[in-house]
Amino acid sequence: MPPNAIISGLFALGLSVFLSVVKGITYVPIEQFSLVFNYRAFILVSIIASLIIHLLLLRKNQDLYEWLNDISKIFQVGIIIVILSLITGEIRDYYEKAILFLDIDSSEYLSKMNLQQMILSSSWLLVSMILIIIGIWKRDQIIRITAIIIFGIAILKIFLYDLSFLDTLYRIFSFIGLGIILLIASYLYQKYKKIIL
Repeated sequence: MPPNAIISGLFALGLSVFLSVVKGITYVPIEQFSLVFNYRAFILVSIIASLIIHLLLLRKNQDLYEWLNDISKIFQVGIIIVILSLITGEIRDYYEKAILFLDIDSSEYLSKMNLQQMILSSSWLLVSMILIIIGIWKRDQIIRITAIIIFGIAILKIFLYDLSFLDTLYRIFSFIGLGIILLIASYLYQKYKKIIL
């Protein structure tokens, strides 16, 4: 396959992803939001599928051109970012719809906001753990490093944002859960340090 065809295909993919993202983030009233079955989720799942197909095609032709290896790493990170965006957007909009008609000063409003932030952080931690397992299993350094970055961002979000707004009970459970997660992460890091790095 000639390099001009590959470059043209990558440019067309980039343009279509950009236009899809721009169209996918257009405003839709939150009252009309439905979990998973919405335009944004359809667009992001289509982008993920397209990136996976292109990644497989790039890996198939990786022997022809050395620079395709770098492009495939970019695609891997792109797939992870789009998956994380999909999960974050769905969780955020689900709770935004749930609190739409609640009084801002009510305890139910604060409870739902706390739950939203806790579930967001938990989903980021879960995604990072799954990616670390996949990265170790596939022996893929890019996936492992991206997972560690997501893990670090989630931990920072928990410490700097979530714990400052949580009620006492949520804060206690968050500290216990965070301690367990950090212990597991440090154990796995020590055990698989050579593989991870």
